[in-house]
Amino acid sequence: MGSCNDNDRQDRDSPVPKARDGNKVQVIFEARRVGTALVLRTTVNVNTAGAV
Repeated sequence: MGSCNDNDRQDRDSPVPKARDGNKVQVIFEARRVGTALVLRTTVNVNTAGAV
């Protein structure tokens, strides 16, 4: 429970309201982009191996 109180205090001290929500969205975006890149890279590797 202590970590929750720390996060609340940081949000109150933060000059930008709802900064944590924005970060959460960006993290989801980054995760999706990384996941897509991994899928594309894996597909390319499989295609290259098949072609060779």
